[in-house]
Amino acid sequence: MNWEIIRLIFEESYTLGKLSCSGKFVCYTLEPRCIDWATEQKVPGKTAIPAGVYNVCMCWSPKFKRKMPYLMNVPHFEGIMFHTGNTAERDSKGCILVGLENLRGVILRSKEAFNKIMEKMEYARKSNQNITLTIK
Repeated sequence: MNWEIIRLIFEESYTLGKLSCSGKFVCYTLEPRCIDWATEQKVPGKTAIPAGVYNVCMCWSPKFKRKMPYLMNVPHFEGIMFHTGNTAERDSKGCILVGLENLRGVILRSKEAFNKIMEKMEYARKSNQNITLTIK
């Protein structure tokens, strides 16, 4: 199963994107600020992960007390996952927030978006499909 985030809006405190699965729009994404990795340094909790292709596994999260979609082998980061939240500054710490609506740095209906993602990823896991995420 192939997922893709296309980052669209780059602001000082957040990055807004669109998440699709096999070419079909699923929801919006919200991440911290993107940086130019060649010239800038990561600011913990305030920097988006590098663009690239990542494998996704369904792993237990002690914080959320359930299986969550984690991105594997993210350079400069550990514990990056998709999860619910509304603002990059308050809720992300580098993770990818999801929502069905967006408004200038805020995403809404996050739980609905997350449930859509989980349904698709659980189906892929149960049918032994690899899950990948490409971020552009």
